[in-house]
Amino acid sequence: MNRFLSVLIFLCAAGTLLSVSVYHDHEKQREAELAEKLNISLKEDDGFSFTEIPAATAPFVPELNGTGYNYVGTNIAEEEIPLLVNEYHRLDEDYEADDLVSWNGSEYRLREEVCYFLNCLAVAAEDDGCGTMNVLSAYRPYSSQERLYTARVNLFRSRYGDQAEVEAARYVMYPGASEHQTGLCADVSNGYTLTTGFVRTKLGAWIRDHAHEYGFIVRYPKDKVDITKVTYEPWHIRYVGVKHATYIYEHGLCLEEYVEMLENQ
Repeated sequence: MNRFLSVLIFLCAAGTLLSVSVYHDHEKQREAELAEKLNISLKEDDGFSFTEIPAATAPFVPELNGTGYNYVGTNIAEEEIPLLVNEYHRLDEDYEADDLVSWNGSEYRLREEVCYFLNCLAVAAEDDGCGTMNVLSAYRPYSSQERLYTARVNLFRSRYGDQAEVEAARYVMYPGASEHQTGLCADVSNGYTLTTGFVRTKLGAWIRDHAHEYGFIVRYPKDKVDITKVTYEPWHIRYVGVKHATYIYEHGLCLEEYVEMLENQ
């Protein structure tokens, strides 16, 4: 009887291992087929990877000398007018900030000042019971943005025809028009996906209500799509400094409206 049970347990274990192996093989094949369809390389190149995981987390204590960053001033926050990047205000192909640093030792890079305050935000959110904040995307060079945009256009071509490029830009910014190239923004989540449902989570709601206290804004609000020309992204936060972020938050503006207001003063 004992021998029969041992054999049965062994067969069950072997079956489980085989199922797991087949599942992983299937997942790898699925990703490879999708990557080929979207014309994206699965290999890391220029800081871009297809899955952009594992996510980076922020366990640091928000003290100036305890973050691991060399940040010692508020140069970005002191700018009179925040940098505006969109389809009408594009960055050059070779634009790259000279103070990009790794977020928590990960592949994701941000400007030093942004890393410091994003870390403060992440720790504060966790202290308030929102759990760990994951960074799923940060600095992205022009070449990576170009590949992402081209992939989206190709995907939309059969559905939208000649309008594929316009429709694609509602989800993936034109090359040079993405804030990710500035190193001033990050896509954050409490998991490993980016969906509008994030705002209904405790962390997403907390970021919506408190990000400005650390110098960040939700860059693409739900009620400003007609101005930003970008679909609602509760996960995409942009650093502009506490002064600018607080005004934008309290007056219900998007960055385009705020910059226009400052330029007309």
